[in-house]
Amino acid sequence: MTLRTDMINSLTAGLAQLPDRQPAIQRAILKHTHPNGAFTGRSPDSDLYYTMFAAEILHTCKEPTFQPKLISWLSPNQPNYTNLVEFASLIRLYANFLPNQLNPQTPNFRDQLQQLFTPNIYSCFLTLGICQDLKIPVPNIDTISQCIQTLRLPDGSYINSPKIPLGAAPVTAAALLTKYHLTKTIDTQTAQWLKEQFLSTGGCKTVSLAPKPDLLATAVALHALKVTQTNLTDIAPTTRAFVLALQNPEGTFNPQTGLNETDPEYTYYGLMALGDLQP
Repeated sequence: MTLRTDMINSLTAGLAQLPDRQPAIQRAILKHTHPNGAFTGRSPDSDLYYTMFAAEILHTCKEPTFQPKLISWLSPNQPNYTNLVEFASLIRLYANFLPNQLNPQTPNFRDQLQQLFTPNIYSCFLTLGICQDLKIPVPNIDTISQCIQTLRLPDGSYINSPKIPLGAAPVTAAALLTKYHLTKTIDTQTAQWLKEQFLSTGGCKTVSLAPKPDLLATAVALHALKVTQTNLTDIAPTTRAFVLALQNPEGTFNPQTGLNETDPEYTYYGLMALGDLQP
């Protein structure tokens, strides 16, 4: 299993719980189609990051119309990328839809991976996902392991930068998953810290000082706990209620209560969270 396939499996399980909503979800995601075949987020411009989420939702729904234009956008000329997030999104799109063109020997892929890497948790997480999709060993694995350890706080949580010394749930989830995939061991202290961030009323805050829980933090924390085989029984009912309360009539999901800014990313996270809450 890889970071990508784990997420798709959870997405699939989430969609399976909403069979009556799937046509509406497909229509809502297709509204984000850009004329060039990619997808948009909250702006009218095509975006690699949002395209990855939209395409995986539609592919999992077995929506038949979007792939030809998407593939035309991806090949023969690669879309431009400027950072590691966009590069990881591009590689993931290739792994899903054009695996035969994903040549790990292409020097450009390896060079870009080194040039775009910065020493933080998210870069380590994205690098792992890229290497898994390229089916190559993670380069400088000792450097990555040391980077992760340096950003660990005594309570088991993680920070993405020493400038912000407050453990964050999404960062901690990324670190927990990266360490698990690299070492095949589970940091139980980190998993317990992550589970403790879930509120008795449902949902998980990004950081303890945040005014309310949000869907992104909830979904990625749940996913990390599920993959690392943490028991979710005690937090499942209230968390499921929190996630479902963020769903719109059309099937998409909002980021948090009172904030109606739905897009392919949050819809993906809502569905993934529902999948990870399955026993």
